[in-house]
Amino acid sequence: MSRRDKHSVAIVPLFLSLVLDGTFAFDHVAASASLKTLSLANTTVLSSTNLPEPVAVQTRGACDQWGWVSDPICRVQVNIRTSATPSVYAEAWLPDTWYGRIVGLGNGGVGGYMYPLLCLPHSLALPRSPPTTGDIYTGQYFLNNPDVIKDFSYSATHLQTVIGKQLVQAYYGRPHDKSYFLGCSTGGRQGTQAAFKCPEDFDGIVAGAPGTDWNHLLGWWGGMECEFGAPKTPGSSVSYILRELWDVVEAEVLNQCDALDGAKDGIITEPDDCNFRPEVLFCSSTKTEKCLSQSQVNALKKAYAPLAGDSNGITGIIEGSTLEWYLNTVFNNTSYNFSDFGLPHIALADMINPGDAAMFSGDFSAFKNCGGKFVTYHRDQATLSARTTSSNLSTLDTFYRLFLVPGMQHCNSGPGSWAFGQSQGLNVVNASTRNVLGGRGLGREGGSA
Repeated sequence: MSRRDKHSVAIVPLFLSLVLDGTFAFDHVAASASLKTLSLANTTVLSSTNLPEPVAVQTRGACDQWGWVSDPICRVQVNIRTSATPSVYAEAWLPDTWYGRIVGLGNGGVGGYMYPLLCLPHSLALPRSPPTTGDIYTGQYFLNNPDVIKDFSYSATHLQTVIGKQLVQAYYGRPHDKSYFLGCSTGGRQGTQAAFKCPEDFDGIVAGAPGTDWNHLLGWWGGMECEFGAPKTPGSSVSYILRELWDVVEAEVLNQCDALDGAKDGIITEPDDCNFRPEVLFCSSTKTEKCLSQSQVNALKKAYAPLAGDSNGITGIIEGSTLEWYLNTVFNNTSYNFSDFGLPHIALADMINPGDAAMFSGDFSAFKNCGGKFVTYHRDQATLSARTTSSNLSTLDTFYRLFLVPGMQHCNSGPGSWAFGQSQGLNVVNASTRNVLGGRGLGREGGSA
């Protein structure tokens, strides 16, 4: 069974014609209006609006209040009931000029808003339907609600893809040709989950810096924060390193390790070869500025060491995804203060594995057999990539590729050559050699990955 006929589709009759350049010519206003009464399973169409000119639109959630629409689209907003209690808010931006491809977008952190990414596939004439499962760094929706955790883990991605394909069918009057997923960090994990759990959803998946070892990742971050003084007030711990001193630390790391790859260019290509010695930053009687105390150096050494044994663990206070995930899904206790946070708590997270968010095993076989292509990338080292796969190395190249990007920070930015169309609307060109969605990474819509 193909991806396009797996789910029933409610088709709205549209009078349109396909022209040679891949675009459709029809009444976009009427087509947009027709979606308002479209009947979709467990789904309410909240609005369907034709936007014929560039415009700023108000968005939902805590990330950005406004999003920019650069080209004519139909903006569709839907609410998908996923179980008895929770629901997923999603949007589909359907461009007037369309080439038969669709893309779903992943989230970041512990939440569900990623409007900064919407401009990216839009410029490539790809309809997209992003899932929104909660505020970007707020885990309050997870508390005592396993169905919401399941939605965050993988279910919302699947459901918004099913509904998104139906909206595309109804709007354009024909099914899509190819379906893609694009995400990084949490989005990378969601893309990996899609390949494992819903292998027919996407023809190609771009899963950047995938947080697949989810519980360990957030536990490690929390443990590292503890070493620098969490959960105390920032600056109140003797091991806390002020923001301006991190520039000193970074400069010393580069001083010791930048040239190991033969080029002193501000990029450490092989971090495993870097044996950073923070003790050279000790303060002394002759060095009292831009230096570290013994406690700070000890904390820095632990940050570079594996989190193992009986260790308890940058900001000096537990925050962000670690705070939200552990309080609201692992502990189900928002009053816990992290004063004794350590390996036993990470082990508890392993045992519970809320929503199956951490993938302790993985099987790409079904995705591969469907003809899927999987591209993943990471900063310098693939430390968060899927830990296991049913395929051996000799069979991976036909469908799975890993690209390490020296000098890239998490998902984007940094001194390296990191802009390849994966985020923030940068390097957005509809050229197969310059963009990860349309380029060699996904096999030019055929052949090897």
